[in-house]
Amino acid sequence: MTRCQETGPMIAIDLGTSCARAGVCRGGRVEIIATVPSYVAFTGNGDVLIGEAAKNQAAANPINTIFSASRLIGKRCSDPSVQSDTKLWPFKVVKDPDNKPMIAIHHSSGEESHIAPEEIFSMILIHVKEAAESILGYPVENAVVTVPVYFNHAQRQIVKNAGSIAGVSLKLVSGSVAATMAYGLEISNGDFGHGHNALIFDMGAGTLDVSVVTIEEGVYKVKAVAGDTHLGGDDFDNRMVDFFVSEFWKKHKKYISNDPRALSRLRTACERAKMALSSTTTTSIGIVSLHKGIDFNATITRAKFEELNMDLFQRCLECAARCLKDAMMEKSSVDDIVLVGGSTNIPRLQHMLTEFFDKTELCKSDADAAVTTGAAILASILGGDMHIKVKNLILLDITPFSLGIETAGGVMTVLIPRNTKLPTKREKVYSTDHDNQTSFFVRVFEGDGNKKQDNNYLGGIELCGIPPTPKGVPKINICFEIDTNGTLIVSAEDKTHGLKKRITIGGNCSSISNNNSNDSSEKNNGWSSGGEDEENPLKREESKRSLTKSVDYIKASISQESTVFQLSPRDKQKIEKEIESVVKWMDTSDVSTKAEDFKVKMEELESLYKETMRMYLSSGTTIGIDFGTTYSCIGVWVDDHVEIISDELGSRTLPSCVAFTDNERLVGDAARQQSSMNPHNTIFDIKHLIGRNYSDISTDDNLKSSSRVIPDAVDRPVIQVQYKGNDKKIVPEEIASMIFRKMKEISEAHIGSTVKNAVIAVPSYFASCQRKALRDAALIAGLNTLQIINEPTAAAIAYSYCSSHKAASDLGKTVLVFDLGGGFLNVSVVSICNGMLKVLASVGNPHLGGDCFDGNMVDHFVQQFGIKEDRDISSNARALRKLRTACEKAKRVLSTVSKTTIEIDSLYDGIDFCSAISREEFDEINSDLFEMCMETIEDCLEEAKIDKGMIDDIIPVGGSTRIPKIQQQLQEFFNGKELYKSINPDETVAHGATIQAAILTGGKEVLRDNVNYGLKVHDVTPLSLGLETASGDISVLIPRNNPIPTKKEHIFTTNSNDQTSISIQLRACESGCFLGKYDLIDLPFCSRGIPKVHVSFSINIDGILSVEAFDMTHGNKKDINCKEISSCGGGLSKEEIEQLTHDLEKYEVDDEENLKRMEAKNSLEDYAYRVRELARNARVAGKLYFTEKRKIERSVEQAIDWLDNDQVQFAKASEFEEKLLELKQVCDPLVQKS
Repeated sequence: MTRCQETGPMIAIDLGTSCARAGVCRGGRVEIIATVPSYVAFTGNGDVLIGEAAKNQAAANPINTIFSASRLIGKRCSDPSVQSDTKLWPFKVVKDPDNKPMIAIHHSSGEESHIAPEEIFSMILIHVKEAAESILGYPVENAVVTVPVYFNHAQRQIVKNAGSIAGVSLKLVSGSVAATMAYGLEISNGDFGHGHNALIFDMGAGTLDVSVVTIEEGVYKVKAVAGDTHLGGDDFDNRMVDFFVSEFWKKHKKYISNDPRALSRLRTACERAKMALSSTTTTSIGIVSLHKGIDFNATITRAKFEELNMDLFQRCLECAARCLKDAMMEKSSVDDIVLVGGSTNIPRLQHMLTEFFDKTELCKSDADAAVTTGAAILASILGGDMHIKVKNLILLDITPFSLGIETAGGVMTVLIPRNTKLPTKREKVYSTDHDNQTSFFVRVFEGDGNKKQDNNYLGGIELCGIPPTPKGVPKINICFEIDTNGTLIVSAEDKTHGLKKRITIGGNCSSISNNNSNDSSEKNNGWSSGGEDEENPLKREESKRSLTKSVDYIKASISQESTVFQLSPRDKQKIEKEIESVVKWMDTSDVSTKAEDFKVKMEELESLYKETMRMYLSSGTTIGIDFGTTYSCIGVWVDDHVEIISDELGSRTLPSCVAFTDNERLVGDAARQQSSMNPHNTIFDIKHLIGRNYSDISTDDNLKSSSRVIPDAVDRPVIQVQYKGNDKKIVPEEIASMIFRKMKEISEAHIGSTVKNAVIAVPSYFASCQRKALRDAALIAGLNTLQIINEPTAAAIAYSYCSSHKAASDLGKTVLVFDLGGGFLNVSVVSICNGMLKVLASVGNPHLGGDCFDGNMVDHFVQQFGIKEDRDISSNARALRKLRTACEKAKRVLSTVSKTTIEIDSLYDGIDFCSAISREEFDEINSDLFEMCMETIEDCLEEAKIDKGMIDDIIPVGGSTRIPKIQQQLQEFFNGKELYKSINPDETVAHGATIQAAILTGGKEVLRDNVNYGLKVHDVTPLSLGLETASGDISVLIPRNNPIPTKKEHIFTTNSNDQTSISIQLRACESGCFLGKYDLIDLPFCSRGIPKVHVSFSINIDGILSVEAFDMTHGNKKDINCKEISSCGGGLSKEEIEQLTHDLEKYEVDDEENLKRMEAKNSLEDYAYRVRELARNARVAGKLYFTEKRKIERSVEQAIDWLDNDQVQFAKASEFEEKLLELKQVCDPLVQKS
């Protein structure tokens, strides 16, 4: 990614209702470079927060945290949709004198000011622009911005005005139309030679867009569009909020609609529950002290969610049907239904679309990023990108609304109907209405209503000076002309007397091609359909070059050695023979050879290569894993780039958390969400425990707030939990294996194939036993660890690959990686030169990370609470968990504002807690930690034997590097040098691990700038390996920062006559931490000092130690039995690994049984709700006798009452199935009769 350019490609911005994204297309590939929640908050001290910072403090500041502002743009405050939204929003919306909605902002002085939704919109746009600029390294001046397809002229003009405020020239494109480009290019590679009809169903948080597009030979023709600017995920959230408000009233007789904070917290929980119901049939909501100290716990099933929103689902289908009708197309003519937007993950919506179109499956892309991807492709075209993948693409758009003028009786007469292809020109002749009329006023409207008041007024022109004549004599020609940018020009001309006037109305800028001509013909837009036209020589040469590149790549690919597989001689010879044949054919080609001929040859060669390689890659995809203390991250190499894999909720990181309840086991976000309600059985920070002895971690401050940890018989830490009412003791490897298994499942769902191999990144100073324990955990989860790589090394690989300069691996560069995550600090100095990455030194601190900053804040507020309330909460796990969660959020907020407030309802004994903390206080509380960070850097530079002036780049890695004081100190220490921020610090390590995985597997090309990318990595061991002597001292055997792999030998002898064994104890020299004990046994009987036992200590590339021994007493080499008596963390035996693998499978069986139970419950609930809805339908009810209708209603209500009973949580799947059968026996005959 470039930092040194002054100008660069045009970017794309998707200003979504819930989340804004920025993307850029370079070299035919789209990168999402910024993701910003569409939140803006105003704090009491005058700060304005945007994005993540605003969202993080929403619960504490609900009345001044604004979201979903785009749903208000261009609307009237009296609109029913606006009124419906504002009832459930925690912030206040008022109307101005013109009936426009304004957002109320409350100030600490008690005053109230008002701000327009478009101002909120502008703030988000500016923030996204700045985020993109910080990644790209150059100012953004032009952008393609997506808008809902049914945004009218006024709404589009508001967006353009927001761009002007932000200093960006905007080209607007409809979101679903942009997604079409992503579908055509990214998903199907544009391979639609004979025409392909796609329906793009784009449903985000706030709007629904539907487009029908025909794709043929690189031309994208929009046939029709339809939409609803007030139908999206927010509406589903609103239904859930409304439902739970009612539930809270039923349970507690308390109404929370007037409590903004409660509404904000409930909305957040409902949004997460909605996402969870896309992958499970039942989910829970647990909110501590939701209102007046009352905890709220509730369960919602997928069936209930569907019942609440069934009318909204029906509106979605109506929109799709309307779009098809306007396109004059039958459902059977649609080849693909493409789902775009997060809300399309809802199973019921997918099911209804599948039934409506009679399709077996839908086309599912990266729903959240598809719009940004398509817009980036369009931006690339506009910017003149000549990459072969995009340069010939053309988009022919349409106008989404009818355009016309007001005529007699207040009627809107249409001149240009909706869905007319752009550019277009329409004329119509009118005359005067009465005698001697001297002026003619043309009022222009946009919309599809019959009356003018039902449409949007765009402007008008008055033609004056018409000579007095009888009515009907003047011939006034009204002309509407729209160009490819959507700009409308309206002119009025009195043909009789030669008078003329015109007005230009700024357009939607939604029609984009790679040609500036307004000619709508395909030929004049740079497209030639072939036919009898003369062959384009440039096209022929381009095709020939493509074939040459393909030959060169395949030749190089089959020649390189792979660490995972090698082609059989027979298969290799087959490909080489085909290459030779193609080369000979190219040599004999001449000007008569057509571009299509080269294309056919390339397809044949690539098909043979791919089919052959597929056999060798069928053993499973390899992923890169950053196993983090707080969050983990997964990446996979796709085509020619790293793709970070999102979980089922759309998050690009997975909480490293596992929880056990009375009914189920939870992993990831589901575990984290219920942690405050179930602190004793929620396990986090497992990275601090794995592979260590209990005696080493018992004094670790990081673990004071963790789950109940005790030692076992061999001093291994075990965690005590309760699962399904029973006590269980679990080893750390078992917890880690559950997280690994979750990551494996997420990856397989994303990739669509089996994942068997992984490259796993760990802290650089992880000891051998910790690395082995993590490898064992991965094995239990079904993952083969190809390599364990140090986190800073992985970050350096990511930097080397993504660095903007020619190539960091080709030019000599020395970088410092500063990796501060949730639980650890790693600092490494790395040299990158001529394709070689060499770690010069690596120093770390296992007791310094984001958790430490949280811990200091917790201690600070525990002390404050004690002073204020005279209560000690330091031993109350639930209060500490709630306080830690609040502190973690406050820490994040303080990265963007100077002051924030912690507010916790009923923290302890029903006492609410509220306290402010400034950034200065935070820095003071953690001053010792900041000093430790700088000391670690100094130690690393000293170990590397280089001066800080020799560092070319500082790479911040890990979420904790967002702390302003950290960044300030880093820049000051390195004399003001700018930090390298071109990669998301949360994803850098996973990014590098994935690149290394792609290099190791060798089955996929790793390209950078179309050149094969290979990097040789030389790492070091960050811990010294020492021998404990008889006196208790430690003698260094392998010094730290020694290159690995390495091997050292040491000669041992006996201290007494006839001694038959020697004990060796290994420790880390820096900390004295015990690493392992080995016994050399079965030594021959000899006098003391005679035996010469050579012991070899080897550390492999994974940083894992192995010990071998042999006796050279009599000159002949004789192997000695080297028995590992104990190791750090005890280690797992083969039998224990097998048992834990079996236990993990049993957990999964339990999970499947619970899933089956919940699906059975969901089926019963779904059937009951559907039958009740049918019974209430007037058409159906009219066909039933009153007694029959009452019988159905009574049976349904009994079933629903049984489902609502608290004891139903203990019911088995068979009981739900029996109840469903009973209900069907009663209801089915009567429903069929109706």
